[in-house]
Amino acid sequence: MFALTANIHTNHVKTPIKRKITPQKSKKIIYYFPANNNLIIFAQCYGLCILGTHRTSRIKKQKIDKIMSKKEKETPILADEALGKSEAFVLNNKKTITGVVLAVVLLVVAYLGYTKFILEPQNNEANKAMVVAVQNFEAGNHAESLDGDGINMGTRAIADEYGNTKAGNLAKAYAGLSLAKQENYEEAIQYLEDFDGDDAIVAQKVKHALGNCYAHTGDTDKAISLILDAANSANNEAVTPFCLRDVAAMYEQQGKTAEAVELYERIKKEYPSCVLVLTGEIDRQLNSAK
Repeated sequence: MFALTANIHTNHVKTPIKRKITPQKSKKIIYYFPANNNLIIFAQCYGLCILGTHRTSRIKKQKIDKIMSKKEKETPILADEALGKSEAFVLNNKKTITGVVLAVVLLVVAYLGYTKFILEPQNNEANKAMVVAVQNFEAGNHAESLDGDGINMGTRAIADEYGNTKAGNLAKAYAGLSLAKQENYEEAIQYLEDFDGDDAIVAQKVKHALGNCYAHTGDTDKAISLILDAANSANNEAVTPFCLRDVAAMYEQQGKTAEAVELYERIKKEYPSCVLVLTGEIDRQLNSAK
């Protein structure tokens, strides 16, 4: 773009010769047109002043190029300085860095070796021992499941000897359940508390049993908290209705009838096909609470 400026005098008035002629102030008018050769010729013919932005833009571009060129020259220097500092740090701390790297490598190798050559063989041994113990538990032989049958290990010994393995962790749950069946609630709590399982259904059953153990020791509030947590942790028709029923019974013992009725009605509504509803047990409990 180029700008054309022209001084145009306006309002010139003819006056007698004797009078002093006072010209009106001129106005400067600026015209903006696209830059091209015809415009330049036009401007030269009519004596107009060309204010070219092209020159200004060229000057600005030259200044920017100069600044960028200067930065480009400085950048490698800064990069070299940073690289030099990094190299200096590595050289000055070579022993420390080497020691840290070796320590990490040794830890990884030790962990892999422990898992492969110690933990896995122990877990295999615990799995073999658990077969008979679980069979005894499911058959209702809780004493033999807990302490063995004289030939095979029981869940108590498996949990104590292989507790750091997956099979040993599962043995803690079975040992706690067997102790609870034998009404040894204090010791059952120890094994059930120590259990840490990933399976949602098993964890739900263990927490339910743990809550009942606390109820038998007189800590009803903790029992209610644990069993409600178990009920809400998994939507399992084989476990959840029983959790809710037990909590409702505890509410009744505490005189909280409204809370008990609410849980009984929840069982009927959410689990209509569960055995507690089909056998009429929930209706009996509900009528008794009301």
